[in-house]
Amino acid sequence: MNLLTKILQQLKLRYLLFLLLLVAGIVPLAVSSYLVVKQNREILETQERTHLTRSAQFLSFELNEHLLSAQRRLVQLGETLLLLPPAGEVEDKLRQEWLQPRFESVMAADPEAQLAAVRLLNLDGRGPYAASVPQTPELIEALDGSFEVAGKDRAASYRFLVLPDTGEPVAVLAVPIFSDDGHPALFVQGVVK
Repeated sequence: MNLLTKILQQLKLRYLLFLLLLVAGIVPLAVSSYLVVKQNREILETQERTHLTRSAQFLSFELNEHLLSAQRRLVQLGETLLLLPPAGEVEDKLRQEWLQPRFESVMAADPEAQLAAVRLLNLDGRGPYAASVPQTPELIEALDGSFEVAGKDRAASYRFLVLPDTGEPVAVLAVPIFSDDGHPALFVQGVVK
């Protein structure tokens, strides 16, 4: 206590008042700044979460529409093939020589370059393939996997992968095409950019 009384005796009144005013001004300013920064951080985090959620919902909706558009296009290709002559077995239709060049021209004429590959398959998983992307083991595995799931579920199947050569994300779709009796007649697959 002796030291404190010595220090207080040596301080002049004006210095003491200056220190007290300084402390009285800085402490409330520091506390209010801390509270305002904390409140603003919470507001910004909430706004960022809301923005990211809305962006994710929008991208999800856009991706869904893109995949549904590609699925409709694949169904149209498959149903068109079923209607083409010769009438009869799908196997005979899949062996037509003009089929692969025709699907290559369909892909080349695509204004949005939506389809990068088309594969028509019989129930055993064999058929023509036309593509503007290289056949990599990953792509073939995704095509085969989506075919198996579509055959088992009798519904459209999606797989997503990144092409190793370009690093471009793609979706691999397999769509069953049903005959008049309600059974799958063939499968149409597409690699969608």
